[in-house]
This record gives sequence, structure tokens and C-alpha cells, in this order.
Amino acid sequence: MRRRRAEQSPCASLATARPIRFSPTSLPRSGAQATSRLAAYAACKLRGLPGPSVTLRASALQGENCVAINPDNLQLVNVNGQWKIMDGSRRVLQFGPHRSPAELSFNTIRSYGFTSQCSVPLISPVIANPRPTMMYWRGGNSVPVLDRNITNPETCAALHPTARGVVNINGNWYVASGNGPGPAGELLLNFGTDRALADQALAIIRHYNLTRMCTIRYFPDNVTSITFMQYWLSE
Repeated sequence: MRRRRAEQSPCASLATARPIRFSPTSLPRSGAQATSRLAAYAACKLRGLPGPSVTLRASALQGENCVAINPDNLQLVNVNGQWKIMDGSRRVLQFGPHRSPAELSFNTIRSYGFTSQCSVPLISPVIANPRPTMMYWRGGNSVPVLDRNITNPETCAALHPTARGVVNINGNWYVASGNGPGPAGELLLNFGTDRALADQALAIIRHYNLTRMCTIRYFPDNVTSITFMQYWLSE
């Protein structure tokens, strides 16, 4: 009796995965090829094929401001020229006319298996387009670690694990990384005069041992950048 040949892991090699095909678009500082590769990786993960698993850290922190998302309901849609990620009838993220960062964000959410969209301060049900200072995502009750198949580390700001803290500069409260010039290092998050929110953000960072703040941006020129998605990863 012939033994059945073991199936190769498409998620590990991406060689046999069926990629999600998009029309050719330019992805400044990322490349359309990276988007296609990530789409294939996301498709593999959703099909439950064997491959590298996303490692999670810690458990949920009491009092977090999170909205659940259903990965099975997520859709990337274009309405009157405006790209949006929708969870049923609820808008998760919007991108205006910029398709490339919309596709990259959509595949990042699916590949990491994010099931909660969290923010500091609260995601407001009243404001049509809230801009939280800190946005992070969970898979279940945890935050994933860096997966280089999904995230280019160059798109992330690294936090020194022993030097993260809250600092006040000219009356504004910041979460600082401990890296970079100056005594506070790089200033990652600005909460204005609200120290309580800065302390809350720092507590979340420490609880999940978050060490990378990653962004998906669009670069209309060599000077300007627009951030559409912020997510954090742990070690």
C-alpha cells in the first residue's frame, strides 16, 4: 500500500498558496509584491493550512477599550471611490481613495488573526472619524509577536524594554521609548495634558510587553505621510 505523501505547508513556503490577486498598484516604500505575498499568507492562514503559527503573549487587561471584530465578516470594500475595511455594517478602518494601504491593512489584520480593535482613548461611537492616540489590536485576549512574513520590521518603532516611561515636556505628557537622542529617547505617543491617558497607555504597553509600534502609511510625496493603521507587537 502506497503511503500518502505529506502535504507541504503553503503558509511556510508560500509556494503552493493561492494568492489573492489585486490589480497592479504601487506601494511606496513597501512594494506591490509584498502585498501579494502577504495576501497569499493571509489566505493560507484562513484556510487552516499548516504553517508558522502566530505566537501570543499575556492575557487581557481589565478596563481596556476594545471593540470586537469578526474575521469571518471582514470585507475590503470600495464605496464611491472610498476604500474601507468593514465588519458587517461597522466600519473598522477607512483609507479614502488609497487602495494599496487598504489592502495591506486588510491582509495584516487577517494574517495576525486580530479579533479586537483597541485604543486609548475610547473609540467613540459619537465621533464619525475618531483619531485615537494609541491603537492596538489583540488576537483573542493576547497580542501577537512579530512575524516577519507579515510585518517588515522597518515599519516599526522599537521600544527599549527597560526604559519605557511617561515624560512631561512643555506641559504635554508623552509615552517615550527610551531609544534615540535625549534623556527620554523617542517620543512615541502624545496625550497632551492628560497624564491619566498616558499612564493608561504605558500600563497596556507593560502588561503585554509591547516592544514594537508598527504603522501602515501612505506617502503621497517624499515629505508627507498619512498613517492609516497602527498596531503593536510583543517579543
